[in-house]
Amino acid sequence: MITQDKFETVPFDIAHFRIIKYDNTIEGKVEFEKQLRLTLCNILRDYKLIYKNEFELIVNSLKQTDTDSTLLALMALAQRNKPLNKNAGLEIDGHNEKFDMMNTGGSFSNFLDFISFFVLFDLIKIVEQMVILTEKGRAFVEVLKEKGYVVDKFRFLED
Repeated sequence: MITQDKFETVPFDIAHFRIIKYDNTIEGKVEFEKQLRLTLCNILRDYKLIYKNEFELIVNSLKQTDTDSTLLALMALAQRNKPLNKNAGLEIDGHNEKFDMMNTGGSFSNFLDFISFFVLFDLIKIVEQMVILTEKGRAFVEVLKEKGYVVDKFRFLED
């Protein structure tokens, strides 16, 4: 919300919204533009909020098909913190602190085949021969941590 009024005069039922106050002066215009730019940057970077429903759909879909161990693979890629050859294998173990998982990991000869599903949602991307976790993917990993997913150990088997 944008207003020239004092914060104290904002009605209580909308006072919890983000409010940008401005003065109708040249200096006020400069400050307003700065505050608006910062506000928009913060809103647009909050992937966890922007993609909340999509993230929920992915997690629930994988849980329903007992393939939520693929979530652990994405978390391992985030922990690796550098690109990975798309033909690398993966050994992984993990759990969820909030509920029992049917499949807690395993060994996979081709990492990309195992998590190619995530390309569709722009959580990872392939650049040349490398798998890279996107910013959206990093936000998704944070959501997974909040949901109790934990990677106990992993090892990428690179060629």
